Order: sequence, then C-alpha cells, then structure tokens
Amino acid sequence: MTSVTASSVRGARRDRGSALSAVPVAWPTLLLTVVAWICFLGAVGIGELAAWWLAVPGVVLGGFIAFTPMHDAAHRSVAKARRVSEVTGRLAGVILLAPFPAFRWIHLEHHKHTNEAGADPDFYSGAGPRWQLPLRWLTQDLHYYWVYLRQVERPRRERLEAIGTLLGSYVALAALALAGHWQFVVAWLIGARLAIALLAFAFDYLPHAPHDVVQKQDRYRATTLIDHGWLTPVLLYQNYHLIHHLYPGVPFYRYARVFEERRADLVKRGARKRKLFGAAQPLDDRDS
Repeated sequence: MTSVTASSVRGARRDRGSALSAVPVAWPTLLLTVVAWICFLGAVGIGELAAWWLAVPGVVLGGFIAFTPMHDAAHRSVAKARRVSEVTGRLAGVILLAPFPAFRWIHLEHHKHTNEAGADPDFYSGAGPRWQLPLRWLTQDLHYYWVYLRQVERPRRERLEAIGTLLGSYVALAALALAGHWQFVVAWLIGARLAIALLAFAFDYLPHAPHDVVQKQDRYRATTLIDHGWLTPVLLYQNYHLIHHLYPGVPFYRYARVFEERRADLVKRGARKRKLFGAAQPLDDRDS
C-alpha cells in the first residue's frame, strides 16, 4: 500500500463517527459503476440502431461517470476488501479504454508530486501556452501512457497487464470494425476522447491551476476548491478536490461532509477557492 493510501486509511480509522470514518463498502461508488455501464451500453445500442454520432453523448457521459469509480478504486476506497476495488477499477476503466494498473500508478504519482513540473503527470494539463490547453486535455491519457511505459522498474506483472490491456483494447476495436460494427467503434473512440478532455479540464487542470504551489510546500494551497455549489452533482463532488487531496481514502460522496467538518481548519491553514474562470483566493468561513 502506498504511503498516500495508507496514511488516509489510518486517518479514517482515527475518525470514527465522522465523515472520515472508514466504510466497509462504498455502495454509491458501486452504483455509479453500474450507471456508467448503463449509459455506455445504451449508447452502444443507439450506435447500432441509428447513426453513430447519436451514440457519442452517451459514451461521453458513461466515460465521465466511470472515471469516479476508477479513481476511488485507485485509492482502494471502494471497499475494505481489496479485490472489490481491483475489480471496480478495471470494469470502469474499460469504458475509457484505460488500463487500470497504469492509471493507478500515474494517479498516485500525481498525489506525491502535485504541481511539480517533470514529476507530476497531471502537470501536462496546464503546461505550455493557453492556446495549447485544449489539445493537452484531449491527449492527457496519451501523455500518461508515455510516462508509464518508461517506468521499466515497475513490477513485470503490472506492466504486462497494463500493456496487454491497452493493446488488447485496440485489437478488439479493430476486430469489431472489421466485423461491421464500425459505427459503435467510431462512437466509442470519439466519445472516450471527449470524456478524457472533460476529465482533464475538470480534475487535472482546474483544481490545480495556476500550478503555483507544490504539494510538498503547502498541501492546503496546492489544490483549490471550486466555488460553485451547482457543480457538486455535475462533477460528482470533485469541486471539493482539495478534500480528496487531503484525505484521499475518503469516498467521493463524502467530500462535502468532510469539508463542513474541517472548514474552520481549512480557513486557518490558508486553503483557497476559485471560480470556473477566475484566480484562486483565500477561503473564508462563510464558504460552503
């Protein structure tokens, strides 16, 4: 278990009775996995029965939703039983054509090196001139693969699964296209790409821009809260992304409760908030 995950689990055990307390099974996370697959399979049906472009929104929605269970699974916060998180992460990753072992390593590196140029894999989403940013969001996963494939010291079994999953996914897509299901394949590829761009903007770029504070300097200011309450259901609580970085073992649906419990301490420690399009500014005790 990584230090990030282990420390968060120990912290959760110390806070029984609060939103930080450990849960045996995060049922909302499992339900979200099912919802993601319903959206995706519904899109498959539309793509087969009608025009492929009508299926793209369903794939985008399914992929966007699937990220949250995959993300929580990377921190093993889906259930106390490790296997549940392992299976959930892999099932959710299919929709985004994402090899779960590679994603998990990449994401935990992001937690270790938040906002460090050259060390944080997510720094890519905010690097370069502003006109490049949409292109970077569209190719965020490709950057991940480039980073991961150079990690020759990773366990052989993990690398084989990650590379095998990635190659197998595209071989399967090619086979489906050759079998006449090209509409489904096109919708999947385009929908997954658009979902990845939205995820890169909402989860990688927005909570960390302008990337001016690294986690090792100040973990309370390296990530911001997005100050729009209406974004809570839209982003599946990731507008409370700071809470996730402080307590990565907490399931996504508890972020708002943790914020309420810890708000006074966050204000005291200089935590920051921002609007969708605006500069980061200090959090105050009136924010919710």
